[in-house]
Amino acid sequence: LEQYGLWEEHFASRIRYVYGDLAQPLLGMTSRDFNELAGSLDTIYHAAAAVDWVRPYEHLRDVNVFGTRELLRLTCSGPPKSFHFLSSLAVCYSTGATEDALESDDPLTNLSGLSLGYAQSKCVAESLVRQAAERGCRVTVARPTLVSGDSKSGISNADDLLSRLLRGCIQMGAAPDLDWAMDCVPVDHVAAAMVGLARNGVPGGVYHLINPKLRRWRECVLWMCLRGYSLELMPYREWTLRLRETATPSHPLYPLQSFFLRTVAEEGGLSIPELYEEPRRRRTRSR
Repeated sequence: LEQYGLWEEHFASRIRYVYGDLAQPLLGMTSRDFNELAGSLDTIYHAAAAVDWVRPYEHLRDVNVFGTRELLRLTCSGPPKSFHFLSSLAVCYSTGATEDALESDDPLTNLSGLSLGYAQSKCVAESLVRQAAERGCRVTVARPTLVSGDSKSGISNADDLLSRLLRGCIQMGAAPDLDWAMDCVPVDHVAAAMVGLARNGVPGGVYHLINPKLRRWRECVLWMCLRGYSLELMPYREWTLRLRETATPSHPLYPLQSFFLRTVAEEGGLSIPELYEEPRRRRTRSR
C-alpha cells in the first residue's frame, strides 16, 4: 500500500493478516487455525493469483486452481459466506469458439482453444467456482480485461506485461506493427466493481469488465513518438528478430521472450500476440 501511495494510518486498525499458502492444502494452516478462520468470516474476495504470461498450466495450477479450491473449502466451512472471484477475460479468447463470448458462457467448453497457460488456469478455477454456485454457494465472478494503473494517479505495476512492453519498445527503438486493441481497465475501477457486484450483483453472476473507449496499440506508439521517443513500427517477425538480438538479461522484455517468440503449431505457427490481433481475437459482450 505504501509502494502504490495508498497507505493511510487508520488502515492499521482494520487489517489483520493471517499466514498461509495458496498452493498448500487448507492454505498451509492447521485444521484448527483453518476452522477458526472460517468461523470469523462472512465474505471472501479472491484476487490472488500467479499472473504469468510465460509458464504453462502445470506450473500455475497449484496457486491458481488448487488455491481457489482451498478458498472455496474455506467458504463452505462454518457459517455461510459469499465468495467473489477475480478471473480474467482471457478465459474467453479461445480460438475454438466462433460466436461472441457472453457472460453466461462456460469457457471450459472451449478450453482446448486457449493457448495461454494463465488463461487455462483461470478457466479451470472458474469451473470450480461455478460448481460451488450450483451447490448453493453465493458467488460472483468478475472477468476484467488487462488491468492497468490507477485512473487518477497513473501509478501502476512496473513489472506487468504492458509496462515492460512499453519500456522494451522504447529501449529497442522499435514496436511491433500489430492490430491490438488496448482494452485496459484501471485497477481502481476493477476494485470498486468487485465490491459493487458483491453487494448488488446477481448471486452466481458473471460480469465482464471492459473499457467502452478502448484505443489501439498503434495509437499508443504514436503517443510515445509525440512524447519524444523515437520508435519504428515494424512487421512483427522483424521485431521479434530484433528482440532476439537485443534482449540481454537487463532488457525489460527478457523474462517475456517466450511469450513473444513461441509459436503455436495448432494455430498455423502463429505466436500468441498474433492470435490476439483484432481480426482473430474473439469478440466479447458485457451487460
